[in-house]
Amino acid sequence: MNIEKFNESLEKHRTILTEQQYRTLRGLAASGDLDGAVKGYHKLLRRYRRNGTAKNRG
Repeated sequence: MNIEKFNESLEKHRTILTEQQYRTLRGLAASGDLDGAVKGYHKLLRRYRRNGTAKNRG
């Protein structure tokens, strides 16, 4: 996956992420750690599918 495709996919799922999660993933990709950003992104999507939300519950 390249950074452009990652950013498109991230933008598509922005509504299920907190602002901090979105910024962190975008920053990881921009700084060159695309593998780490993709891994974190997939982890959050799995959490969303399992719990109905990727956001932390208090």
